[in-house]
Amino acid sequence: MFVAGGGADDFVWAIIWEAIVNHHSAAAVNTIEFPTKQIAERDALERICKSFGLDRRRVAKQDWPVVERLLSYAVETEKMLVEQQARIHYLETLSVTDELTGLLNRRGFNQAVDRTLAAAKRHQEKGLLAYLDLDNFKQINDLLGHDAGDQVLCHVAQVLTKNVRRTDYVARIGGDEFAVLFVRAQQLPTRAHALELRRALARTKLTIRDRSLTINASMGIQAYGPDTKASELLRRADQAMYLDKQHRQQALAVT
Repeated sequence: MFVAGGGADDFVWAIIWEAIVNHHSAAAVNTIEFPTKQIAERDALERICKSFGLDRRRVAKQDWPVVERLLSYAVETEKMLVEQQARIHYLETLSVTDELTGLLNRRGFNQAVDRTLAAAKRHQEKGLLAYLDLDNFKQINDLLGHDAGDQVLCHVAQVLTKNVRRTDYVARIGGDEFAVLFVRAQQLPTRAHALELRRALARTKLTIRDRSLTINASMGIQAYGPDTKASELLRRADQAMYLDKQHRQQALAVT
């Protein structure tokens, strides 16, 4: 221990560790002010000594400036740790978010599916997955440019997000493909609601460069239950979407 006439190392590192781990919360970092020696002796030193079972009288008076500097270093260290954690959280958010639309990306959506199916297994829950693929999206990019295509993608993201519950997950899987995971949802009414999403897209006209665009999408719907595996759910929804696209294209060709 760092006492009058004693060695400093143990007490120095104890002070730093105690200040970082046990006493300075992240919320308080920006409000910490280093007091005068008199106030510090009454507050910080008393608290620290009590934490370590030290007799305050055994800490030499002339050693307090060193303790005060160590506390300052400890707080700065914690502040850096808090900022680092914030940066890590930001980067982790970027890794699961689609930069253009702000929706979950494929990685983030797969994680959401895994969590949802795990909960479904534990609690015997059911729900629905809807896959959407925009029709003739390439033509928009070719005729109006990729900026117009980006506007369409953002518009789709807004319509989907607006028309689902906060507990549901909406994602841009890639390109012009989107997915909606309806969590803890009844099968028939949710299937009807998923189909209504497609009609909602078609009803919302989007004007770009004096052109009025109608946004249509092919959709595959697949239910999940307590025993559903993620890979199987995604595969079947994707297959259903492509079957729907083929059917729609054939219907357009006939008419």
